[in-house]
Amino acid sequence: MKYTRREFGKAALTHLPAAALASRLLTSHGLYAFAGKSGDTLSHRIGTISYSFKELKKTVGEAQWPEVLERCHECGLSYLEIEIGKVEPIFTLISGYRPSAVPQENAATGTPYGTACVAPSRSPATPTALSPADRAAQSAALTKAREDARRFREDPPPHYYTDIRRRAADLGISINAYTCGWGADYTDREIDAVFTAARELGAHAINSSSSLEMARRLALFANKHQFPVAFHEHLFGLFSNADDYADTLQLSKYFRINFDIGHFTSSCGNAVVFIEHFHDKISSIHVKDYKSSNGGSMPWGEGDSPIKPAMQLLRKIGFPGVTTIELDYPIPAGSNSVTEIKRCAQYLRNTLT
Repeated sequence: MKYTRREFGKAALTHLPAAALASRLLTSHGLYAFAGKSGDTLSHRIGTISYSFKELKKTVGEAQWPEVLERCHECGLSYLEIEIGKVEPIFTLISGYRPSAVPQENAATGTPYGTACVAPSRSPATPTALSPADRAAQSAALTKAREDARRFREDPPPHYYTDIRRRAADLGISINAYTCGWGADYTDREIDAVFTAARELGAHAINSSSSLEMARRLALFANKHQFPVAFHEHLFGLFSNADDYADTLQLSKYFRINFDIGHFTSSCGNAVVFIEHFHDKISSIHVKDYKSSNGGSMPWGEGDSPIKPAMQLLRKIGFPGVTTIELDYPIPAGSNSVTEIKRCAQYLRNTLT
């Protein structure tokens, strides 16, 4: 007898006792065999994401990846998930209202969250009050920056991405994932270029938050390039429940999961049960400590995320992917990103000893 997807979703999202479910799930999937890299903690790969570095310089025309690599090296970590916005040059410092490519209402489908967990109300984003002239100037600048980014992606300088990969390797860093928040306005050529860039960077997957509509489109490109796309969940949106993942994974054999323990916990999910069920589809895991039921991000050890049980389960199953530290709690006064990432890395190591 197997558990249905709906039965699993109920257990994962209501924190029901999962011992019987875990036993069946762990024997129904092939377990990973993994020989760890020298320097990893008990054969477990620990890295971070470029988003964790909050103090990066921003200069139009310059890319932030050199500083990202230096900071990752300073943290003593060998694995890095790097965002497209850190790899490409900065095209503008202007920020402004842009319609989201990801639906803001009714984004999640499938399993309900449960009565103990209430999704926050959503109101449409509204533009900052500007004069008509300033609004027009802002719109023109953002449009130009978008066009510049597209041109860069479609026709990058020779060896641009392989040079980044080489520089990372010189510092002992492997780029395990390339993060792209696909916009609905991406051209086919632009999507092809992102897949090419990810491969040249040495990434093993493109991590993405997206919509179901975009996932259906990306399935064609993942199949074409034979390259994984790993989907990432956010709070009470698409992929914050088990059914969304199960449905999306069916679209392509190259689709994977970039699981976020913190976001899933805040959306009232049971992260350990989710890992037990989907571990053979998870390419990497983001770790942060959130309070449950739409709670905020906390310094590690102060939230409800089951970090220690999750890490011990990953070790038990021989998880071959990267456990990614995502620093998103407020940095304490007198500290900085590198110091906090080092603390988080030690926290993870302590869970494995």
